[in-house]
Amino acid sequence: MLLQKKIISEYKELYPKHTLQKISNHTGIQITRVFRIMNGQEMKLSEYQAFQEAIHKKQDNQNGEFLKLIEESLFLLSSESIQEIKIGLMRKLSLKKMMSA
Repeated sequence: MLLQKKIISEYKELYPKHTLQKISNHTGIQITRVFRIMNGQEMKLSEYQAFQEAIHKKQDNQNGEFLKLIEESLFLLSSESIQEIKIGLMRKLSLKKMMSA
């Protein structure tokens, strides 16, 4: 159940405005089943995979945009600016690791 809560939480974070109908259309899961899942009923493996695929699709788009931004930054920004960004990322990662531990 912990894995299910995590994937639902991730989905809601990536698609905060999705209604039950939009979730149903997006994942291919019947709307009544989406309602049950959102209210705590256990997912089937195929449902888990549908949610996971929707999450990966969104993250791939975001990651692609992020990587393009990094490449452009490396080309256009000064080494000082890049160092500031690097330090910021390292701080974020360190904080995340501490919160996960």
